[in-house]
Amino acid sequence: LPILQTLVRSSQTFNPLLPFPAFCQNRFYGGTGYEVELRRFCREQGIVFQSFWTLSGNPALLKSGVVEEVAAALEGRVERGEEKAVALYGLVVGLGGVSVLNGTTSMGRMVGDLKGLEILRGLVEGEWEVRW
Repeated sequence: LPILQTLVRSSQTFNPLLPFPAFCQNRFYGGTGYEVELRRFCREQGIVFQSFWTLSGNPALLKSGVVEEVAAALEGRVERGEEKAVALYGLVVGLGGVSVLNGTTSMGRMVGDLKGLEILRGLVEGEWEVRW
């Protein structure tokens, strides 16, 4: 957070020719408290927080009740075995101002994850609107 604050201040005050940060790519896991303050600062500044290590850094979240609940709603709608990953990605993106850096090298997996997020968005904007 202090480094990003300095970059923002510098680009606004000392050298307006410096590009304003558009993204902040950072780990997203419990050990850093999920970077709550950094994500808040990013939202306030219009900077997209791009989470990485979202799946492998969060085995407990993947087993959590809320991920299980969202994953259950995705069963039969997304590639079998990908429900939890899509659920966690959707929950993280749902925090607002966050994108997920998906580390897959498989085109099929990437397409499936993106399709799954579209399906989840349909649920959130439809039957889950109040619940979400």
